[in-house]
Order: sequence, then C-alpha cells, then structure tokens
Amino acid sequence: MRKMRLTVLTGVVVVFLFSVVTPIQAGPPKTGDGEFTYFGTGAEARTAGCNLFLTITEIAEWTGIFTGWSTDKGKAVGHCNGDWSVNEIMTFDVVEVDGKIGGLILSIVGSRPAGVTDWYGHWVILKGTGDLANLRGQGNWYGPGAPDPFSPGLIEYDGKYHFEPN
Repeated sequence: MRKMRLTVLTGVVVVFLFSVVTPIQAGPPKTGDGEFTYFGTGAEARTAGCNLFLTITEIAEWTGIFTGWSTDKGKAVGHCNGDWSVNEIMTFDVVEVDGKIGGLILSIVGSRPAGVTDWYGHWVILKGTGDLANLRGQGNWYGPGAPDPFSPGLIEYDGKYHFEPN
C-alpha cells in the first residue's frame, strides 16, 4: 500500500510539473550581413626562416549585424609558399545588435592563399555582456582586406545569430 501511494504521488508530481513548466526554446536563428573597415594601430614583426609573423592591433568600424567599434588583437602569418593566415580576437566595449546594446567578443580566423587577392574566413561569438549576454552566432567573412598593415582594409561578413532564452 505504501509503495502504491508513493507511485501515485510521484505520478501526480510529474504530471503537475509537465503541466506547469513549459520549456523555453530559442527562436530560429536570424541571418544578416554587414561590413567592417579596420585600421592598423600597431604591428610587431619577426621572421623564422622564410615565414613572417606579425602581432597586430587594429580598430574596426562595423555596420550590419554588429554596429559599433571593435579593438582587435591577433596574429597574421605570411607563409613561405605565399599563403597568409590570421587569427584575431575582436572586442566591442559597446555594440548594438537588433536594438540591444552590450559588450561582445568575437573570434575570427581566416586565410588568403598565394596568388589570391581576397581573404576569407570564419567568425564566432565567444561572449556577450549586458543585453547581449545571451547572443550566439557565427558566420563567414571575406574581402580584399588591407594592402599593408597600416592601410585601411574592408571586409564583408554574413552569418546567423540568435538570443538564447534567459
């Protein structure tokens, strides 16, 4: 009898929880695009064999999905075969996404093969703060970039993003 009461009580609790608690899910991702223009603010170079390693700092003005300015730090490598690769962290102290404002940290990785004029790569949101704390997203970037580390470079980007439920 005691076992039966416990089973009935457990069943009532489960039914109650399923009827009261409804799962919250993120909506479908939004798609968007934009561009950013970056300006080199510093670079340190070193070589190893025929490879060139640059530690770079930049600022960038963004429009589109992300509207604001970022401070960027990373590495670019000119490889012996003429290929280039880049890996940077882009930090927005204040940025707007879909009318919401907060901080944001993006990671970008990319490359430019030898003999090709355009860069291409991938971006991903690492962290958001303020109204952007629950923002998730990733996408692609591409464009001619800058002709040298201290000239402005233009990059286009696109991707998908969404806000996770609180």
